[in-house]
Amino acid sequence: MKKFVFGIFVFVFAVPCLGQDYSQRVNLRTGTIGAALPFSGVETLLTDVYRPYVEVGYGWALRQREHHSFWFDVNLGYFNHRFIQQALPLMASLQYNYHFNQKISAFSSLNAGYIHAFPHEGRFILNDQGDYEKKKSLGRPQIGFGLSLGGDYQLDDRFSVQLSYTVLMQAPFVNTYVPLLPYGILQIGMHFLL
Repeated sequence: MKKFVFGIFVFVFAVPCLGQDYSQRVNLRTGTIGAALPFSGVETLLTDVYRPYVEVGYGWALRQREHHSFWFDVNLGYFNHRFIQQALPLMASLQYNYHFNQKISAFSSLNAGYIHAFPHEGRFILNDQGDYEKKKSLGRPQIGFGLSLGGDYQLDDRFSVQLSYTVLMQAPFVNTYVPLLPYGILQIGMHFLL
């Protein structure tokens, strides 16, 4: 079964690339993150408390045409949600770009991956003597998935700037009362073609 799934994966990603000029890119982004329902808290990202989000990534072109391109990116990020948690998301994204002309393009991407969260507050457990002890923790593993929308502006042949809005869903955040925590991320960034 594993060989079959691997064969399908190779076929899906290799066939669109046949005969293409393979391109790669490095992504650098920074922005702010806030807990909000999808698309409802965009204005609070600009006016509320700044919560840093940084991300670095590497991408491969799957298919490139005059007006369309598909990219596969792997991104590693860091964010600090004040009083709640810090986290390291490792996300893969499949991105579609529509190129209006040589300079301007719009994109959407589907994102999924792993988030390792470090809560700001400690956890305490009741021991056998009836006292609370602080539990040592190396964080907790979680999953993340979401959607990004944005636009690129090509400054020269290899360098582009980007503005994007991402909806990131983190699960399971707290199983008992918040199983799914939605985030909105407003980012500005750049990518370099290699």
